[in-house]
Amino acid sequence: MAELGALHEEVNRSGHTLIGLIREAGGSHAQLTEGLAHILGAVQFHDIIRQRLDHVTEALDELEAHLTTPDAGAGPSLADRLETLRARYVMESERLAHAAPPATVHTPEPAMPRVQLF
Repeated sequence: MAELGALHEEVNRSGHTLIGLIREAGGSHAQLTEGLAHILGAVQFHDIIRQRLDHVTEALDELEAHLTTPDAGAGPSLADRLETLRARYVMESERLAHAAPPATVHTPEPAMPRVQLF
């Protein structure tokens, strides 16, 4: 009977140890999940900035080509080039910036990166 009592105590201690380990693992999982979400948000934020810079660079290159072409009348008009650029926009912020008068274009960036799925 004493052996059975000792075995019961051992199983009870093991159970408490296991519960403690499960709680600790759950806390680590939550930290990992939070860290991963933050990293993904930061990566996407930087990717959006890269895309915006690429679009600005492309637009400036096309504008430069239009302005430096010796016979500007032979190619598309400036209005046509701007319309072509506008048609290639993929982000809503680009469309809003293009549609708004220059003095009203100001969209503050969020404090935390937002994850957007396209």
